[in-house]
Amino acid sequence: MLHMSSISNVACAEDNTGMMSPPQDSNPKLPHGYCDLNLPYEPVSTIQARVIRAVALGYQTLAISVSVHQDELTYKNRKHKAAKKAKLDPDESEQMTDFPEPPRIIVKPEDHAGYPAPVILTRLNLTVNDNNFQPIWNSSETGKKYDLVAICPTSAPTLTNILKSAFRADIVAFDPENVRDVRWSRKLYNECVSQLMFFEINYAPCIRDTSTRRTTISQSHNYHLYGKSKAIFMSSGATNVLEMRGPHDVANLGFLFGLNEHQGKLAVKGIGHQVVKTALGRKMGPFRALIQKVDQLPEEEQWKVPEDAQDESEEEEGIRMKVTNLECDLSEVIISSPIGNYKILACPQGLHQVGQTDDVDNNNFLALGQAIVQFVEGSKTDNPHLLTAFAWMTEYFSNNRDISDKVQVCPQVIGESEESRSFRQKVWMSLKLKVGLGETVSYAQLAALAGSAGASRAVGSAMANNPIGLIIPCHRVVKSDGSYGNYAKSTKNDVKTWLLTHEQSHADKL
Repeated sequence: MLHMSSISNVACAEDNTGMMSPPQDSNPKLPHGYCDLNLPYEPVSTIQARVIRAVALGYQTLAISVSVHQDELTYKNRKHKAAKKAKLDPDESEQMTDFPEPPRIIVKPEDHAGYPAPVILTRLNLTVNDNNFQPIWNSSETGKKYDLVAICPTSAPTLTNILKSAFRADIVAFDPENVRDVRWSRKLYNECVSQLMFFEINYAPCIRDTSTRRTTISQSHNYHLYGKSKAIFMSSGATNVLEMRGPHDVANLGFLFGLNEHQGKLAVKGIGHQVVKTALGRKMGPFRALIQKVDQLPEEEQWKVPEDAQDESEEEEGIRMKVTNLECDLSEVIISSPIGNYKILACPQGLHQVGQTDDVDNNNFLALGQAIVQFVEGSKTDNPHLLTAFAWMTEYFSNNRDISDKVQVCPQVIGESEESRSFRQKVWMSLKLKVGLGETVSYAQLAALAGSAGASRAVGSAMANNPIGLIIPCHRVVKSDGSYGNYAKSTKNDVKTWLLTHEQSHADKL
């Protein structure tokens, strides 16, 4: 069940709206997985079911949104010139002098059983007519507690004036009822993008009403016309579970809204991550960074360098690997297995790559598998390293014997010597040589085996970029609690389970 309460016994104050005031988290909430950044808090009676449904559909980053119209706000100081300009009724008692407290939603482990725990964010939707809301925003501490801020301008001049002001929002949304009053231009669109604002398309309102559907499609095609659909993400805006759709279905809806296939995929994941990270930067404010080479640090400041610091960045290592592949004369074969076909690349010095072919995924690997390990039709080779790899796969899948010590990996991939190896290469070799068939090792233990105790996160990065699957057995690396964890960047977790079960069920043959 979901509860509106505090975390870790931190008290939350309840305001007159029934919302809970969250404590200020010291750790930033970073996004992961698919995103739905607009789950309206109202109606409150269904927010619990909608969050659970979103998690079940595969979303891992959610934002609970609270909507406020500028006309609902009033000023504590009635003599303020903005208050006079708004001609507020001094007897008006229902207007708010501050923004409502962000809602706090907690998902218990039983609510996401079998699914990763979601990241729950809060979002303020602010419909604005002009800049007169800014004095209230500037003096409000409550409004700044929200993780995300979205504005819904009622006209193009309103949006233009906001862009010229000091106020910064993360998201530009629109109300289908007044969207016709916002006249877009390339200049206006690009100005929003340059100020790190993202455009949102909500698909659930299109399900409710045909008129809203036409308006939303028209607006999204304006985004395509004037901005080539840059910086667009899609959210649900769902008020009940029947309006919610899975991330893959939402990505396909992108075609309806003028997005191509790549933009549709980004709209449910990558752009959402950018929105959250940009909002985090906005809340942190401007800062300065001093960049200095490690070897130039004075000895008394060497403690500032993390123990798991690597000699080269992921990008540099990736470039080096690509250059290596270009320098070597590679041969390729495709070999069948019980869990789908494997593509293996090798040069005269050793293996360069072992991995399942692109058509194999978490859902079809057993259906594509073949009981007999053999060269797929058209695959021929006289490369001795490919023939050795074939013999290894036959022993592994048919007899469950590990003869990986007879398989040679190209020194350009694994390093010429222990002294010349990068951090990743040391991790790969430690795993290949020290963790045998039927055994598992945690990320922390593998870091220690590689001589870098405490570098478990860097070990995870090394596993995610392992070029020699199976033979460098990254599937044997598990979490510290014994659970299997992810495989192939979370895309083939069932394959990992199959491999470990296959090995452990025949451990007596080691």
